[in-house]
Amino acid sequence: MSDWDDEDEEEQEPPPLVGPERPSRRSVNFWPEGSRGLDRMDRQAAEARAQVLFGAALVKDPLEKDKIVGIPFAQDVVKRVPDGPVSSTFKLVPSEFLRHAQKMRPEKPEATVSAFSQWIYSLYGKAFGDDEDRERGKAMEPEILERRTKAACCVNNGFLRSIDSEWRLIHNGLHVRDRDHVDYFTIDSLKVNGEPLRASPDLVYRNARFSEVIIVEIKHSRMQIPANLWPNIWGQLWCYAQIDIARNANSLTAVGEVWGESWTRGLGRGRNYTPGVPLVSLRASVRRDPRSAAYDRFFRALFEIYCGRSGA
Repeated sequence: MSDWDDEDEEEQEPPPLVGPERPSRRSVNFWPEGSRGLDRMDRQAAEARAQVLFGAALVKDPLEKDKIVGIPFAQDVVKRVPDGPVSSTFKLVPSEFLRHAQKMRPEKPEATVSAFSQWIYSLYGKAFGDDEDRERGKAMEPEILERRTKAACCVNNGFLRSIDSEWRLIHNGLHVRDRDHVDYFTIDSLKVNGEPLRASPDLVYRNARFSEVIIVEIKHSRMQIPANLWPNIWGQLWCYAQIDIARNANSLTAVGEVWGESWTRGLGRGRNYTPGVPLVSLRASVRRDPRSAAYDRFFRALFEIYCGRSGA
């Protein structure tokens, strides 16, 4: 799904990097409160997450096949990432996907990015395994929700200043417990029934010196993750790429992140057994250029269908 063409072609993989230029794979794991050396471990995790976020490293999925017991994985493995876990790829034929979307147009589309994303998910979710439905339907403990938010927001401006980075976090749309509401953008170029689309990206970073912007969309899942993630993530990020801050940047990158909970293995036996502890872990981080012509063409066509302005 990397090209979003009208042809069902195999993805063209770039040649693997060799030597010192080859990105390393980093583990990004945040430990629960009370863990020994928590500050040091969280600092290391934040540093690793920053390397992945800004493209200096790849992420290592702690839930890769055969490493964690009891995690369900699909069997339709189609390729292996060099020096990484086995991964499948989400396949679609754009022309067929758009024809299906025409048949499934919503009667009353809402002027929000989240509603557009949920509609895209409805076009394939049942067939793919209801991964997000599983996540939405699972009751989450407040502690896990708080740890998820803390982990996702670890690369904040205080951290960025501490590492002398020129990047700054300029928007945080993640729901934080002590905030009554989350500010949102309006996108005048994307309208639903005459109403500008409302958008609140999860995270937006900007490097003012080089006029670069990175927009991050975050999901949570314990299922197998396609190497190219899911269409609804890229649909959300396509919308976010239309906000003024993004449109005015010289360089724009869309990043889809998937997080999950994993457990460390227990130690010892019998009375000396120490159970494992739950970690909040970054599982996948995929980067795309949302200004790519094929990417823009595909999701713009989907948005027109969603609004009822195409194929009526």
